[in-house]
Amino acid sequence: MRRPALAVLSLSLLAGALTAPQALAADPLVTLSWADSTHKAVRVSWPTDDKANIVYVIREGVGIYDVETAAPGPDTVDIPTTTFPANHRIRIDVRAKTSPTTTTTVGSSAVFDTDVRFDGFIRKLQPNTNSTLALEWIYTGQPDDAADPLDLAISHAGGPIASTPTGCGWEQLATVPGSPAATTLASRPRPYKLGIRSNEEWGSLDSSMQWEIDDQAVTTTLPAFGAFNHPVTLQGKLELIRPGACVDGKPRPTVRTPYGGTYLTLQARSSSIAPWVQVASGIYTNPSTGRFVVDVRPLGTRQYRIFAPGTGEIQVASGLTGATFHGLSAATTLTTRYQVNTAKFYDPTVAPGQPATIALAVGPANNVRTTLQRWDGKAWVSIKWVYLTKGVARYTFPAPGRGNTAYRFVVPPTTYNGLPVAGITTGSIVLVVR
Repeated sequence: MRRPALAVLSLSLLAGALTAPQALAADPLVTLSWADSTHKAVRVSWPTDDKANIVYVIREGVGIYDVETAAPGPDTVDIPTTTFPANHRIRIDVRAKTSPTTTTTVGSSAVFDTDVRFDGFIRKLQPNTNSTLALEWIYTGQPDDAADPLDLAISHAGGPIASTPTGCGWEQLATVPGSPAATTLASRPRPYKLGIRSNEEWGSLDSSMQWEIDDQAVTTTLPAFGAFNHPVTLQGKLELIRPGACVDGKPRPTVRTPYGGTYLTLQARSSSIAPWVQVASGIYTNPSTGRFVVDVRPLGTRQYRIFAPGTGEIQVASGLTGATFHGLSAATTLTTRYQVNTAKFYDPTVAPGQPATIALAVGPANNVRTTLQRWDGKAWVSIKWVYLTKGVARYTFPAPGRGNTAYRFVVPPTTYNGLPVAGITTGSIVLVVR
């Protein structure tokens, strides 16, 4: 019997495996079959001979196991698959006891293999926004000889395996029969490595390939305040979080590296309970540093964050294939204040008693009642309500006595399209009277 040549996708998992010898001629009187559908034991049968019999498991001409049956029968025995070493050529010999010390040959079975033959290959990975992972896989390798009475098609139950958080072990996450097969894995701590385990009649085999399931880390800085409709700069860095080299008995480390050449989106919301909405896209990350910048135009107080989309089947630095889950920066609040476009006297120098006109223009262009104040040498004193109409206000009053007098506007909070705009107090506006 010949070992199957695995498909290219299996990356020659079992390269260097044994080459089977030519199958021995089998006595049709000794037959082999599976004891039941669980494939946990091999049933050896031979014709009734009313004698005690000894059943030998022969590997490469050497007996490695034997079991005796009492006379007059039954002339059948079930041998657990755990008896047979994996990846060998096996024959079953049956001999009848003719005396306490002598036996005669009943016959030999066909030579069969105990190859663990199927290599799992993931052909689809889809990280979901709820942190679950959808995947689909197949097994490469087929029964290699129809004459082998124990060869099976892909009917076993295999499934995905993941690296353990501590040490260098693996754990099976799900059991799914057949090929192709698919499942959705529950959220688990990332990053980790993923593979496929083939649970076969002769043992288990972990896939020759491993896939990385990585995370993304997004850090940002954004000013706490911004003037209405006046751009402020959000800047940040995107990093890929990958599993590091494992050490027995110790938590598996992670490796953070700049992750560039990808596109991000900017999201915003009006409150901590409001839904996030996209306000900008196509934010490019520097290929070598992972850094990025984007202008944010405040049109009301909101929270902002950066969303880095996840992707399946990406090529990571090590050359391994895998999937990357989406990344999110922490939410940052940008408080919008009025943008002061004008705060001045039209003529800052006048004679006593002459009209002095003070003006204010702000964004947003709302209708708001402001308070005009004057510095009396000790404190700011409110002297007049001045109304903004579409963001503009003017007030004319007789100039006081000679000297310099400071004025200012206090503008209360407002809203713009339902978003808060924080109130402001302008700087001092000086009137010179002489």
